Amino acid sequence: MRFLDNTKIGPKLIGAFLTLAALLAGMGFMGVNKIQAIDEADTRLYEKMTVPLGELGDIMQLFQRQRVNMRDALMTGDVERFGARIKELDVELSKVEESFQKTLLSAEGKEMFKQYKDANNQYDAISERVLALAKTGKLKDAEALLRAEGAKAQNEVNTAMEHLQVMKLKLAKETSDDNTRIAASAARMMYLFMGIAVLFGLGMGLLLTKSITGPLLKGLEMMKEMAKGHLGTRLQMDRKDEIGELAGAMDGFTDNLQSIVGGLQLIAKGDLSREWVAADDKDEIAPALKQVRSNLQALVADAALLNQAAVDGKLATRADASKHQGDYRKIVQGVNDCLDAVIGPLNVAAGYVDRISKGDIP
Repeated sequence: MRFLDNTKIGPKLIGAFLTLAALLAGMGFMGVNKIQAIDEADTRLYEKMTVPLGELGDIMQLFQRQRVNMRDALMTGDVERFGARIKELDVELSKVEESFQKTLLSAEGKEMFKQYKDANNQYDAISERVLALAKTGKLKDAEALLRAEGAKAQNEVNTAMEHLQVMKLKLAKETSDDNTRIAASAARMMYLFMGIAVLFGLGMGLLLTKSITGPLLKGLEMMKEMAKGHLGTRLQMDRKDEIGELAGAMDGFTDNLQSIVGGLQLIAKGDLSREWVAADDKDEIAPALKQVRSNLQALVADAALLNQAAVDGKLATRADASKHQGDYRKIVQGVNDCLDAVIGPLNVAAGYVDRISKGDIP
């Protein structure tokens, strides 16, 4: 809280929103990154597993078609036609094998493909021997060779292709599982970021609200007390933000106002000794109080003048009412009129006494 109290409101709000924005940006970046990872894995799953499985099926189909054509060649004796067909299938098979081989990335996969190629090459060699025997009319020998060594090589080819198929399915399953884990991890991270963002937003909202509204409520209570004329309340906030500055200004204003009231209390008691000095050229309070003091001092001076004149017997002395304004002038003029009303008969009596002293009885 001390850190918040000593930080300006603007930076506090900007910092809170920037932090929240950073959390949201982090959540978005993480989500996009995970989505891209899943997309790349899906592409790899299709290009390196799904498509190769189809190619592996084509390889198996082409190999079986070669076997069927070999069988037909021996059954019909038309070795030339079916032998040419076998060579065409072999060219087509080589193209599919080349494409399939490019999808093998692991050392295990490459080793399995090598085993397949070795078995297939061995079968091709046996097929050439079978066809050669068939061309010379040795069909029984060709059939025997095909049943013995050909069947063994065929089994090796089939076994190698099954191993490749199992490997590709396993890799596809692993990739799918990886995608599931990535998605689950992305969901967990996004939930975590959302939770942090929500908690941070709520926490910062509560802290900022408490940091701002609490002092403002204290200031409001102080203003209500001042409206009642109670000047003893002070905020005394030890903080360096705008609210702390405002609280300091309010305390200073209250101190100044209490000082003014103290001066007014002195004036109320008849003590005009205090000097009033304006804070600046826009100060309206000190000049007004200075004028009040000056007017009262003028009244006191005129009262002293009339009192001394009365003591000295100068009954004709009067105060200059034109030097005063408003009700102050009325007071001075009233005193002058009162003196005129009192001293007029005294002057008549004095005149009569003077005439009597001369033997003139009125």
